[in-house]
Amino acid sequence: MSTMPLISEAARDCIISIEVGPDKVKYSVYKSVLMHYSKYFHNSLGGSWKEAANNMIQITDIDPSIFNIFVNWLYRQALPVSLEDWVITAELTKLSSNLLPTQLCNMLKMKTYVFADRFQVPALRKALQREIASPNIDCAPSFDMIIYAFENLREGDPILLFLVDSTCMFWNPFQSSNEEKAMLSRLPHDYLAMAFTRYGRLVMTQWGNAPRKLGDVCQYHEHESVDEKQACERAQQGSQTALVLTNTGWHVCS
Repeated sequence: MSTMPLISEAARDCIISIEVGPDKVKYSVYKSVLMHYSKYFHNSLGGSWKEAANNMIQITDIDPSIFNIFVNWLYRQALPVSLEDWVITAELTKLSSNLLPTQLCNMLKMKTYVFADRFQVPALRKALQREIASPNIDCAPSFDMIIYAFENLREGDPILLFLVDSTCMFWNPFQSSNEEKAMLSRLPHDYLAMAFTRYGRLVMTQWGNAPRKLGDVCQYHEHESVDEKQACERAQQGSQTALVLTNTGWHVCS
């Protein structure tokens, strides 16, 4: 791709009109700047397509809030910093979402990442990878974010692996809301398969080949009396030290 044009040069170039979303929100963007950063727009505006002839593009399936973030990045070459900055840049003056503020901010990042991937904006995509997969992450992604990513990103995208790893590392079922638990059945098959495999690898990395056992297996037995359960518990007792899986995680027990 060519060297980035000076803004003064771009200002002497033609303006592209872009209509975004079902309501056809209109944007006017410097053609040369748009073509420089996006291979998609470079191809559609630099060839013989009707968009090139009309200097008009319609994108009806993109939320204007995401395009707002893209246009601001296009001219500033910087992403919003704070949670408030993300909301302001997206121009979300009225929040109809049920997501918590942090979850809303993370969803804006993910949707912008999907936009950058789809419209082939590598510099924006790379910046968002570092923003989403930050070393400061200390909580699991929301299920909304996971579902959206797996429905819109191609297989093998590194952000999908990040979502799986951060869930395996940080998700706490005891702190999940009822809404989140209700969404478990909606999680994509590919995500669950990756999480199943990844969790097994994390356990092996953490504990290696140390002896493991399930702990109180009586919870699977349907004992008919307390005496029967106690007899079964006594039979389980042994002297070997092992990692025991309980409802709160793995513990070293004898």
